[in-house]
Amino acid sequence: MTASIAGVERYFERHLSRQFAAWHRPKCPIFLGIDEHFFSRRQGYATTLCHLKNHKFYEVLPGLSELSLEACLQRLQGEYAVQLVAMDLSATYRSIVRKQFPNARIEADRFHVIRFVNHHLLLSWRDLDPAESEKPGFAEIDASA
Repeated sequence: MTASIAGVERYFERHLSRQFAAWHRPKCPIFLGIDEHFFSRRQGYATTLCHLKNHKFYEVLPGLSELSLEACLQRLQGEYAVQLVAMDLSATYRSIVRKQFPNARIEADRFHVIRFVNHHLLLSWRDLDPAESEKPGFAEIDASA
């Protein structure tokens, strides 16, 4: 079976781009977003890094543990230039960000801020009007969160 010249050319270009990517580590954006996503039972969780200024995905890393992410994050370039990281405030992500992006300020992302405010608003409502909060349809609140 003979390969076409165009096919060989495409294969060679892909090979060169992979080799170039291995030699030149990707540069981190100044404003970075970190979040986790569950794909499937087989694939499990992945951590997504987003370029917040451009609203685009930057990198998808397998896993969410500090051990699984550390090796992937070490290959990034420009970690000292990252100024802000928006994320959920899990202890694992905070630890990773403090190690990998030492100059970055850590902030909670919008979703988790709204969730936190809503949680405490419902707690206050339950304290102020216990009779109303006993009715069906009142959101169940875990006091430990």
